[in-house]
Amino acid sequence: MLNQTIISEGICQISKACPCSIVIFGASGDLTRKKLIPALFNLYNNGNIPDNFFLVGSARTKISDEDYQKIVSDILIKNELFAASPKINDFAKRCFYHSGDYGDINSYIELKDKMNSLSTQFKTEGNCVFNLAIPATLYTKVVEMLGKSGLLIRGSNEKPFHRIIIEKPFGRDYNSSVELNSFIDTYASDKQVYRIDHYMGKDTVQNIYVFRYGNSIFEPIWNRNCIDHIQITVAEDIGIGNRAGFYDQAGQMRDMLQNHLMHLLTCIAIEPPVTLSEENLRNEKKKLLRSIRPFNVDNISEDFVLGQYDYGKINNEQVKAYRSETDVPPNSYTETFFATKIFIDNWRWQGVPFYLRSGKRLKSKLSKISIVFKKTPTLIFQDLGISDRLSNVISFNIYPDQGVSLQFQAKIPEQKMCIGTLNMDFSYQREFGSELTSDYNYLILDCMMGDQTLFWRKDNVELSWKLLTPVLEKIENLSEAEKRELVHQYLPGSWGPKASEKFIEKDNRKWINK
Repeated sequence: MLNQTIISEGICQISKACPCSIVIFGASGDLTRKKLIPALFNLYNNGNIPDNFFLVGSARTKISDEDYQKIVSDILIKNELFAASPKINDFAKRCFYHSGDYGDINSYIELKDKMNSLSTQFKTEGNCVFNLAIPATLYTKVVEMLGKSGLLIRGSNEKPFHRIIIEKPFGRDYNSSVELNSFIDTYASDKQVYRIDHYMGKDTVQNIYVFRYGNSIFEPIWNRNCIDHIQITVAEDIGIGNRAGFYDQAGQMRDMLQNHLMHLLTCIAIEPPVTLSEENLRNEKKKLLRSIRPFNVDNISEDFVLGQYDYGKINNEQVKAYRSETDVPPNSYTETFFATKIFIDNWRWQGVPFYLRSGKRLKSKLSKISIVFKKTPTLIFQDLGISDRLSNVISFNIYPDQGVSLQFQAKIPEQKMCIGTLNMDFSYQREFGSELTSDYNYLILDCMMGDQTLFWRKDNVELSWKLLTPVLEKIENLSEAEKRELVHQYLPGSWGPKASEKFIEKDNRKWINK
């Protein structure tokens, strides 16, 4: 175990939210059942949410408050982390339900009456968070109805506060993201809008800032003089499930590159902010995004490899090809894999390539950032049969085991001079001895407390779309023959198309797959 010394005792404990209510639109969806309800209960169970709290789930299905409370209880009882908690019943009694059409103003007026009554009962002082766990196509309609009904008042960010949480995608290209932000701004200021990226709720991702700025040995070597390249991998072994309607119109780049991977890139590459306040941090991210070199849209294959999974097996289980998934067109060229190379044209990172990749039906579920340092300048160990210069790798492991590892070379004991590659590993779960909480825990609590540090700001969303949109438009306008050449088939259970290996190997580098 680590010899832990707490050096910031005053802020180590997660704060307690003020009195507050939360309305979840999309109460019957997977996100609510699998993520939001468990996260809210975990906060309540740990005392981070006060007794002055209630939840209203809203969806089209007609059920009673009592039925919804039973649903919430069942979700928590079936969760092995909470099954034995004596607080499940208390939490469920604070959960209520509203049935209505998302576009019917009368439904929102009824919801407002219900909220006013519950706010008096639970003394939440009119504070409310609206969580939009619904398809992105419904965002504008729900925000409009919230505004017109008086449930959401623009500029009301404290005493009482009205805030909204929206999930990706934040638009599908630059123009639509600008239009979405502009529409929302009619009913809520940007200080009231929390664009959530659940990767930012992970301890390892937040630890990047502490690792870089809290340890004087790393930041001096965090630049083009010492780092050869950086890899960011977010791989999944699952297919698209029942998301064909959304996914075939989006693809892996819209689904993952514009948000998750770009956010991870900014964490690794930004300049040190004056402090980690929300504006300082997000201003540095804006500078970084503006420094990214535009992609070559005249030759997409220079900067990208695209793929689509075929028939095959994963863990000895036969799986369908993407084009055979339910509701996917048989001639679809939507990418389920991408690999790209990004350059950042600033002083720190000039000439250092950032290799990003993400895909479905890959060999295993893996999320990590690897910092590959330059090789030793000479072959000092060539007399020992070592024919290549050696390098070090720092990896931020996001999934499956959150932590940090350092790969280095050392002499193997009881040998004359035999060199081996070793890993110095730090694991959150192993060192701190407890199950890590859901990514959504921190993020929902931050919203309740008015802290936007870990959330996308609208200008940064628009900048990331501005980078990617020319590529997406170019691909969409290709002929079928050109798309066939660009989108490579790959076997499930592999690490993507063979072209992705050649893509990095042409630069005399290799993907890190473990």
